[in-house]
Amino acid sequence: MSQTEVKVSNVYDGTQLKNAVDDELARFYSTDLNFTQSHVHTDVKLFLGYISCFIAGGAFLYEYKTSFNQALTVTTLCVVAYWIIQAIAFAYTFLVEKDQIFIGYQKVDGKVTGSLTISGGMNKYSSIYKLNMTYKSNGKSVSYQVEPNT
Repeated sequence: MSQTEVKVSNVYDGTQLKNAVDDELARFYSTDLNFTQSHVHTDVKLFLGYISCFIAGGAFLYEYKTSFNQALTVTTLCVVAYWIIQAIAFAYTFLVEKDQIFIGYQKVDGKVTGSLTISGGMNKYSSIYKLNMTYKSNGKSVSYQVEPNT
């Protein structure tokens, strides 16, 4: 197990501390404990972001080749499509991803033998960051909640 110090520029900023904990948890479980991290949530959000960029690029090229007045309808449709994609991204984050920080799989001989899901959250106006860990293996599930001593 490596003992590297995590650097945070402002130790009084709860968001920075939360992000540092999230990054360190993902690093620790994937590097030190050999879990294979799932990047599904990141891939979905990147895909939606790339679609938004292609739509914006297409609208720009169409307006560049034609005049502003001719491209107004296409630009309006592209803006509507952009907001629909952003709504899908928001819904995905809120309904599917929720507060998941890390999803990892343990593999033995290339077969998945267990999975670990770590979720975290803070209540509004609170500095207490709670972590929920769920490990599933062989049809059994174990959950554990980690919160600081107050």
